[in-house]
Amino acid sequence: FALVALLARAAGGSVGGRGAVQIVLAGIAGSQLFNALTSFIITKSANADQARGIMFWLLGNLSGVRWHDVALAVPVALAGVALCAAHARALDAFTFGSDSAAALGVPVRRVQAVLIGASALLTAVMVSMVGSIGFVGLVIPHAARLLVGVRHARLIPAAALSGAVFLVAADILSRVIVPGQVLPIGVITALVGPGLRADPDPRAGPQMSLETHALGWTTGRTVVLQDISLTVRPGETLGLIGPNGSGKSTLLRLMAGLLRPSAGHVELEGRPLAALPGARSRSASPGWR
Repeated sequence: FALVALLARAAGGSVGGRGAVQIVLAGIAGSQLFNALTSFIITKSANADQARGIMFWLLGNLSGVRWHDVALAVPVALAGVALCAAHARALDAFTFGSDSAAALGVPVRRVQAVLIGASALLTAVMVSMVGSIGFVGLVIPHAARLLVGVRHARLIPAAALSGAVFLVAADILSRVIVPGQVLPIGVITALVGPGLRADPDPRAGPQMSLETHALGWTTGRTVVLQDISLTVRPGETLGLIGPNGSGKSTLLRLMAGLLRPSAGHVELEGRPLAALPGARSRSASPGWR
């Protein structure tokens, strides 16, 4: 993890800010480096049978898991899900990027450090038991988002449960797809994952237009916002300029669906934001975790 952070910063990115692309590229570079080191160690230190066993484990396998492993994995998984769920509202704020989240009062660097560090530790514990099983973390959250919406209070437990079901299904398939032989689970997930994530248009998916129509917000007898209408199209950047207390953060919260407008409405791709999945669970509380 420290190596990935160092490579990302050396490439001109920022681990706590806008270097998402650099972090991904640094992760790929770090993965290739450690894969090469692993292959070198196996080649120099193991015989043919040992090398086959190690490579089988590296592709992911549940056959060697015992109850004492479960006793460690379950508390770690529950702690990881609970930690992510505790930051669900902050993750909602990241929907419009780190800058927007910071404008909403989210401590961006602290939240990113906590969640990335916890994810790295959680992944390390699980990989040490079952090996490297790819594409589960890439495919399942996107599939769960289609079922429960983008609100992380629902998405996090749904993704955890769906991932467990998907892994069990992949394990069953790995045992029956070739008669008399058990395939590594990583082979099954690697075959399924790219097909589910294939997207011929790299601009399709997360880029959507956002519109506000006569949006207003009042608290008590104070009118904070009134008759705000605007359109943000894919690829455009919206800038809000004004003195403190003019309602900039309130407008962002209304556009993110984190506050219920007193007047008007917000549309995402032509659909009212209040009608999207998870709309009923939106809170009007101004605090952030």
